[in-house]
Amino acid sequence: GGGTASFYFPRALWVDAEPQAMQQHTKGMLLREGQQVWGSESAAGNFARGLFEVAPRMADTMTDQLRCMVERCSALQGFSVFHSVGGGTGSALASLLLAHLADEYPKLHTVSFTVFPSPNLSSSTVEPYNAVLTTAALLHQPNLVCNVLNNESVYRVCKRKLRHRSPQLADVNRVMAMPINCLLGSFSAGGMLNMDFTELYNNLVPHRKLHFLSNSFAPLFPGGCETETVYDLSLSAFHPSSGLSGVHMGKGQFMACALLYRGCVGTKDAEQAVSQLREQHRIRFVDWSPTAVKISINTKQMDQYSFSQATSSTGTTNAQAEYAHSVGMLGNHTGIRSVLHRERRKFEVMFSKRAFVHWFQGEGLEMDELESACADVATLEGDYLQAEGYGTHSAS
Repeated sequence: GGGTASFYFPRALWVDAEPQAMQQHTKGMLLREGQQVWGSESAAGNFARGLFEVAPRMADTMTDQLRCMVERCSALQGFSVFHSVGGGTGSALASLLLAHLADEYPKLHTVSFTVFPSPNLSSSTVEPYNAVLTTAALLHQPNLVCNVLNNESVYRVCKRKLRHRSPQLADVNRVMAMPINCLLGSFSAGGMLNMDFTELYNNLVPHRKLHFLSNSFAPLFPGGCETETVYDLSLSAFHPSSGLSGVHMGKGQFMACALLYRGCVGTKDAEQAVSQLREQHRIRFVDWSPTAVKISINTKQMDQYSFSQATSSTGTTNAQAEYAHSVGMLGNHTGIRSVLHRERRKFEVMFSKRAFVHWFQGEGLEMDELESACADVATLEGDYLQAEGYGTHSAS
């Protein structure tokens, strides 16, 4: 971000349909004028309302502020977009923004951090409609890498691995920030093997539409960090309990993955760890991409994250210690189709009864657009299944 001799400002644009939530979440932040854009009314949890009513009113202001921020950059690599797909604003407004970035900056790549609905937790009845409509929009975006996150998986990590009795929203956000920190830190900080936006896209996206990635982070321990070898650290990143995307990494195969190390990790140690994982069949690849592991090393240690002061089940206060070494894993894994399938099935169950469809039609969305979005997601599922169906290959 840009800064002065005394202060640093985040180079970020906060966008929301209504000011209340914006002001609550940015309270106390050091922001410049023009870094916040909000509308005057909510999208009411409706993708169609967000797309046809809210987004057009905010589009000019949003794109103007974005253009001003881009002009202040001296070495622009790409864009990071944070949003969810279950509500009306995060789904529709983010879809519009991503389409604008693709049109306005066609040579730059975008990395999105996208929160998909959880299997058993829901904040909106029409969440499946919003999720499927947004996914259909995302899969057609060029030069996009979409990192899938899942609130329920992160809550499970907080409770089971960090032993936090009652995780707060801030705790969930801090856990999500860990793999994000590993990825974005690789773009900006020093290291022996850093990775930029273009390199990420070229290494992890074998086909344009297959750009939905799963995420994990290691190590995760309550009250501090246990000492681990680089091999143990890498193995932990592939364990299902470390996943933050709702994807079981033991079910399915990798088309490509990236291990983003932070801290005291040598190149030789990282390469030996990956070699051991292959030899021991810990990572399963599709047979047409048997060795697609990208390694990135950032020498800056992960910053300390302090969790809320609620006590854990062991009676101790949880705190995330500063890690001597850590790793974030990004994987293009065929198991992501389970996330897509879950939302599509929920969509089909509701749509078969035309439940709540009138709310979307009333905002200008045609029935054909709902059917087309569902068909696009079903095709995407088939593409992932076909990628896996070329053959099973345990890396060796």
